[in-house]
Amino acid sequence: MPEHTITTDCFWRNWLGGTIDGLPFAAKICDVNSSDGIDNGRVLKLFLYTEDGEQELAAYERGWSIYPSGEHEASMDALLAFCAKLPPADDWHIRAGEKPPTLC
Repeated sequence: MPEHTITTDCFWRNWLGGTIDGLPFAAKICDVNSSDGIDNGRVLKLFLYTEDGEQELAAYERGWSIYPSGEHEASMDALLAFCAKLPPADDWHIRAGEKPPTLC
């Protein structure tokens, strides 16, 4: 699997924003797995945008309305794996080794 660069720069409640491979994303993440999540996981909603943020490349909200294709599918898989390893949302602000993100 190729290496992906993921940054997080803002959070609000259980929403997380940032970039993956330079593409902006926003994700609504549960503290536990959910039947409403992608592959019954923690990510309830997920949006991936073009670099300028103008167009959706992927969109999930209780189902895929835009499924990622090509290289974006690999980025999405990496992002889902990243989100699965996150601590509960209340602890996002104390992730070791990172500066505190700003509120969205």
